[in-house]
Amino acid sequence: MKTNLFFLAFMLLTIHSLCQEKNFKYRGDVNYGYMMGISNYNLWTDEAHGNRMSVNEEIFGHSLRTLHGLVYKDKLFMGLGIGLENYTYKESSFASFNALPLFINTKFYFSKKRNTFYTGISVGHTIRIKGGGSVPGEWNGGIMINPEIGFKFKISRALDIMMSLNYVHQNISTPDTFGGMDFLQKPQYRSAHVRVGIVF
Repeated sequence: MKTNLFFLAFMLLTIHSLCQEKNFKYRGDVNYGYMMGISNYNLWTDEAHGNRMSVNEEIFGHSLRTLHGLVYKDKLFMGLGIGLENYTYKESSFASFNALPLFINTKFYFSKKRNTFYTGISVGHTIRIKGGGSVPGEWNGGIMINPEIGFKFKISRALDIMMSLNYVHQNISTPDTFGGMDFLQKPQYRSAHVRVGIVF
C-alpha cells in the first residue's frame, strides 16, 4: 500500500510539472458505465494436485470512474484513474459485491479536433471491497485490463462528452470454505461496458 501511495504521489507531481510545458495540457473526466458479462469460478479443492470445479455465471453491474492526466499535443493522453464498481450475479446466492479499480490509462485521439474518435487501454489492479464469500475480509486483488474505443464531441467551451465501448478482464482470488472443504476461489470477470462521461 505504501508503494502504491508513493507511486501515486510521484505521478501527481509529474503531472503538475508537465502542465507547465506548452505541449502538455491537463485533462480529466468522470464517466459511468453499465456492464454485462460472465464470471468464471475455478473452485480449487486441492490446488497442489490441480483438483477443481469450474462454474460460469452471468453478471451485470454499474461502474463509476474518474480519470486525471495529461494530453500531449491533443493527440496522446496518459493518466491515473480510480473507480467504484458493483457486480451482481444473475442467478446466484452470492448476490453482489463492490470493487475498487486503480489503473493507468492511455488514449490515442485520431484528430486534434474536439470531435474525434479515439482508442485506449487501462491496466491496473482491482480490489474487492465488500460482499460474497464466507471470509470477505480475505479477498485479494487482481489484475485489470480494459481496452476501449470511443468518440468524444464538444458540448461547450470547456466540456466534451465521451462515449465508449469497452472490454474488461478482471481477476480476484480468495480462500473460502464450503461443505467442510477448503477452496481457493479464482474468479475471472469478463464483461462488456458501455460508458458515457464528461471530459473537462
